[in-house]
Amino acid sequence: MSRTVICGLLVLSLAISAPADEKKKKKGAGNRAPVPTQRFLAGIELTADQKEKVKALNATLEATAKELAAKRQAILTDEQRAAENAARKAAQAEGKNPAETRKATQDALQLTAEQQEKMKGLQQAQREFSAKVIAGLKGILTPEQQAKLPNPAGGKKGNADAPKGKKKKSE
Repeated sequence: MSRTVICGLLVLSLAISAPADEKKKKKGAGNRAPVPTQRFLAGIELTADQKEKVKALNATLEATAKELAAKRQAILTDEQRAAENAARKAAQAEGKNPAETRKATQDALQLTAEQQEKMKGLQQAQREFSAKVIAGLKGILTPEQQAKLPNPAGGKKGNADAPKGKKKKSE
């Protein structure tokens, strides 16, 4: 009987602490730094060794990711960030593709000319950072996994080494 009581108390304590842990995770989620490699690894299965190497790569890139995120936060007002989030959620709820979602969020921002100039510089820095992240991942991933990475220039997923431009028609 004492075992039953102890097991019941254990289950009850776990059930009570689980929602509290979830609230803590959600509450602290906004304060965490962006994970530099996260968006590039969607859909790629990693080995335990690769996970450790990616974790180390993230640690080396974390400061730059935080810096870029802080610069973007400094450019936008609170109202613009709220409008951007609302537009993103609405576009996703409507089932829009990523390009349409990006356009909707850009339209919602209503950037001033000064903000547009600052964002252009930031976007260039973000492209350079993305290329650095992809280069780091290429040193960790297998060729098959690398093929799933996006093009460092911001192109679609696929072979990042493929030539760019239109193919010439043969006459």
